[in-house]
This record gives sequence, C-alpha cells and structure tokens, in this order.
Amino acid sequence: MPNGLYKFDPDIVRFELKRQFHALKHFTALNSSAFTGFIERGYSKEEIENRLRTVGSKFSPEFVESPAEILEVLKRSKFIVIHKGEIKHEAPGRLSIDIDKNDYPNGIGKDALILLSDIPENQNIHKKPVKGFMLNFISGKLRSTNILNIIFNKFSESPVIHTIFPGEYAPPIPDYEKQPEMEYKENLSFWEKHALIEEGL
Repeated sequence: MPNGLYKFDPDIVRFELKRQFHALKHFTALNSSAFTGFIERGYSKEEIENRLRTVGSKFSPEFVESPAEILEVLKRSKFIVIHKGEIKHEAPGRLSIDIDKNDYPNGIGKDALILLSDIPENQNIHKKPVKGFMLNFISGKLRSTNILNIIFNKFSESPVIHTIFPGEYAPPIPDYEKQPEMEYKENLSFWEKHALIEEGL
C-alpha cells in the first residue's frame, strides 16, 4: 500500500460527505458547525439524529466531535499500526491503529462489540433484525477503547475512506443476496459468535 495512506494528510486521504454521514452512527453528538454543515448539504435534522441514535461503537467527544475532524486529530496523534491489509468485500482495505493512551487516557471511544463466550450465563441475549439479519444484542455498558479502524474504498495516491469507527474490527452484517458466498459465510460465522451492547435498556 502507498506510503501516503499512513500520513493522514487531509490533502491525500479523502473522506467524502456521503461517507461522513454514514459514519455518524459512531457518534453520540456533533458540534454545531458540523450539524449545520450536514443540514446545508441537504440532510434533515431527523436523518442526522437517527444516525446518531444507531446502536454500536461510539467516538468520545473528547476525541472528535465530527467525522471531518478525525483525520486532522490523527495527523497530530501518536499511534501504532496494529493491522493493515486488504479485505475482500466492497471496501478493499483496512487499517487498524492503537491511539496512544497518554494522549487519550479515557479512550477515544466506546466499543459495543462482545464475544458471546464472554457474556455471563445469566445475561439475557436477545435478537433484533439489522439489515435483514437477526443480530445478537445484550444490555450493558460499552467498554473504553483506544483502537480505531479505517476502512478504505480504494488504495491509491488518494485513498478514499469508506467508514471509520472505534473498537475492535467487525465485518459487515451478512447479506446473502449481495455478498459473494465465501464472504457471506465469513460474515455469518463472525456475527453468530458476537453481540452488540446496548446501553440504557
């Protein structure tokens, strides 16, 4: 992969508005300028708030308050690359990094992913449909994390971000109609062994 991929230079790495809106599901709130920016670009207040309410891993406001801020923050931060490589589905590359805990001792966000084998036997696991798949959920507290995942649409001289989120890597939700058979089986195997944590239930 090109060296430019790891510079986190906003002039090199592109994070298009549509993908920034997609990433809102990993935020609990936005700063006022970012919220206004999405409104001015045609997104409704309801659409934005619905994304912010999505269950999943969430960035801490102490780390960033909008998707657009992430690359600028990473440009100033210390981190270690813990995974880099290609993945086989619609986004062809992934970069996982561990942000220095001295910079963010409380973590960069909260991780909602948990292995079923790590859930106590007396903990209730319930299923809800997500994109047509019955996903496992439990009630509990999200866990602090300093891990950040960036999924790219392409690796080139100008890498394009598909999505970005805190916590352990999780593949797409299984979709038999849209995913190749091998990818579908890999995603299915993963999500049959994991759950998402919901807070406040």
